[in-house]
Formats: sequence, C-alpha cells, structure tokens
Amino acid sequence: MLERLGFRRGRVVECIATTLGEHEPNAAPAGAYLLTPSTAVMKLHTRTRTFANLMQRGRVVLNITTDPLHFLRALVAKEELELGTTPSGMPYLRDALAYAELELLDVRTYTLRDELGESRVGVVRLRVEDIRVLAPPQGLSRGACAVVELAVELSRGRPPEERVLRVARRCLSAREMREVERLLRLARRT
Repeated sequence: MLERLGFRRGRVVECIATTLGEHEPNAAPAGAYLLTPSTAVMKLHTRTRTFANLMQRGRVVLNITTDPLHFLRALVAKEELELGTTPSGMPYLRDALAYAELELLDVRTYTLRDELGESRVGVVRLRVEDIRVLAPPQGLSRGACAVVELAVELSRGRPPEERVLRVARRCLSAREMREVERLLRLARRT
C-alpha cells in the first residue's frame, strides 16, 4: 500500500503530517518510514502539537509533496497552507500529490540526548486506513531537497547553512527563491 507513495524499507520519507486538535488542524514537517506494506513508523518529539493531537485523536495524515515551500510554510506560516478534509474528517494538504491516512497502533517513548539537549521522543507505529493519489508524480529538484533540509534544520532550532542555501539558489526558480527567503525571514522573527 504505502509503496505506491514512494515508501521503501530503510528510507525515511519526508511528509507534511496533518493532525486535528480539539479546535483546529495542525500541519508540520515529519519523516516516516515503512515497517510493512500497511504500517509505518514516525519518531515525534512528545512536546509537539503533532504528537499531542495524534495521542488525542489516534490519527494522522501523511501528505506527500515535492513542493519544498510546503515544508517551510508548515513551520512558520501554517495559515498559508490550504487544507481540505478527508472522508473521515481529518485535515489534508489540498495540493499534495497524495496522502495516506493512518491510525495509531501503539507508541513507546525514550529519552534522546543530542547536541540540542535532552528530550522525550515517541516512536509511533501506525496502520494505513486510506490512501488517495491526488495528482501525477513530479520530478525531483535538488533545490527542493535543499529547502526540505533547511526546514529540518529550522525545526531543530539550527540556523540555515549557507552551503544548503547556495544549492537552493542554483536549483530553484527566482520566484521560488523569493518565497524561501520570505519564509526564512518569518522564521527568524519567531
């Protein structure tokens, strides 16, 4: 099932995870990997809204996109993302290429110690409930990969590396790069 969306054993797929809180939807960059054809695993910091919403509702939608701006917007300008609602009532990214809606099976937590300090992480095991392909596949840009890496670094509280920004500048359109720079300015303010 998940193989249809590019999931492979041993490969982390970067997605936009959408969840539903008590009053509003949430979107955040997240990685997930294949456990079996119908189960996936995510590692989420337990202090995130994504983790709290998943624990409350027991569901998450993994949105597949090659648009790198979605990753930055999910971090610093969530209100700019256009969300729809799945048949079960969960939010999804309207202009995603595809999405998979998953149900929580179980979670185990551990303490992560790294250069950012100590934090609790939940290893979440999920079962696929629904898959929707919304658009044809798109080519992958090295610039898009660089912007996804920028989003990952920002989500970890690290400043963007100049080397990664150079790749984005070389490989993205001028319009895309103006939007990346606008979103990075927003990130610096928060």
